[in-house]
Amino acid sequence: MSVFERVQAIIVKELAVDESLVVEQAMLVDDLDADSLNKFSILATIEEEFGTALDYEKSMEAETVGDLLKLIE
Repeated sequence: MSVFERVQAIIVKELAVDESLVVEQAMLVDDLDADSLNKFSILATIEEEFGTALDYEKSMEAETVGDLLKLIE
């Protein structure tokens, strides 16, 4: 499973949205209706899934799915 597919699965589970909506350009808040609690949960799950610690400030600035991918790389 690719990094994108893993992040996509996390977002689909957390936000209960169709995976076809979770594309790199999708805005977490505007397109996927994530709130700050959802975003925090997604970030925590990404840290657990990838065994890494994300920079908190940069993480909270992430606006798109693509931004989340950049945090992992």
